[in-house]
Amino acid sequence: MEVNKEICSELKRFFRAEGISQAEAAEKLGFSTVYVNAMLCGRVPITKKMAKRLNELYGLEPTWLLTGEGPQRVSQEAAAPEPAQPAPPCSGPEQNSLVDVIRQQQEVISKQQEMIQSLLKMLPTAK
Repeated sequence: MEVNKEICSELKRFFRAEGISQAEAAEKLGFSTVYVNAMLCGRVPITKKMAKRLNELYGLEPTWLLTGEGPQRVSQEAAAPEPAQPAPPCSGPEQNSLVDVIRQQQEVISKQQEMIQSLLKMLPTAK
């Protein structure tokens, strides 16, 4: 497999522009820092496995990574997940259950505070 140094240089620029260090990229990609550095410097080719990971993590187009053809990044429409919908407000029994849990936690905290205060009273005071 031949190394396309142009793609490697573009990939290096991409990481710089995104503020991603080689060490951070290596950790997220599951490869050693030495290997990632060698890839970005064009000493080793971008493998299919690496192209897949770069796509999953950073939205880079595998075809571009492997051949230099096509767009560098997956289109924003295809890459962007659906926006999360806010959870509906609680009501009825679910809300009552949450209120009960909160009250129980408040009681536990109150008892813990009382215990702390009684323990603090037991400590000798420095003169």
